[in-house]
Amino acid sequence: MPFGILKDSLGQDWFQWEHEAPATVKDLREWLKQFPNIHPQLPIAVVFDQAYQPDSFEIKDGMQLYLMPPVSGG
Repeated sequence: MPFGILKDSLGQDWFQWEHEAPATVKDLREWLKQFPNIHPQLPIAVVFDQAYQPDSFEIKDGMQLYLMPPVSGG
């Protein structure tokens, strides 16, 4: 599930990513670069099970991931 500017850039609240197994967070970030509205250097944090996941984290079928772009606030 994308949040913030990432949600706006994708134009949807959620998406299903079709990929070949095994896939990693790094693979997901690379796949997101294909969207023209997403800056290729936008840092995107991937959250699963209430924890930020590293590039090497293996994504399995059925996992619900949260995609977090940088945020600011006061």
